[in-house]
Amino acid sequence: LDMDTTEIKHELMPSFRAEFGQVCSDIKDAVEKKVELQQELEYVEGERNVLNERLSSIDAEKKKHVAAKRFKEAGEVSKEQQQLLKEVKESSENISGVQERMGEASKEVDMYEDKKKELLAQWNKVERSVDLRHYAKLEAHYESLCQCKQQCTDGDKAKDGNVKNTLALIDSEIRAVRVQMDTIKTRHPL
Repeated sequence: LDMDTTEIKHELMPSFRAEFGQVCSDIKDAVEKKVELQQELEYVEGERNVLNERLSSIDAEKKKHVAAKRFKEAGEVSKEQQQLLKEVKESSENISGVQERMGEASKEVDMYEDKKKELLAQWNKVERSVDLRHYAKLEAHYESLCQCKQQCTDGDKAKDGNVKNTLALIDSEIRAVRVQMDTIKTRHPL
């Protein structure tokens, strides 16, 4: 059997491995970026929660000053409250920006995962095509072996010692070819 079917795979393998390796590396980088953004988001949300807690306590403090008719102190607390409201708004905008970048990072991961699936599907097509070509050659070889065996068993030839040895070799080759054909059938339903 000629080896052109495996040569095809060997020719394509280096470029496939390089491209597949690059996509896997890109996936890893994109996932790391996404994890970093998740950590940043958690940090910024934590900061905003602290600001909101401080805002709640300032609001209670302001109400106490108003109830006690300490309007000067209430005014100072109100200014601090306005500053905190501004910081909460900035923090919320920052959170929105991080969430947007996380969405982009998720899309990037998905894009690379899709590319990886596409490459694997292409490689599977190549393997299937190569295996089917090889199967056809095995099938032809199997048929020729069966014909040879038939010719060797016709008439009185089968009693000759040399023919018996040849038949044993043919049977062995037939079994080996069947194993290869069955292996291909297992991988690719025919």
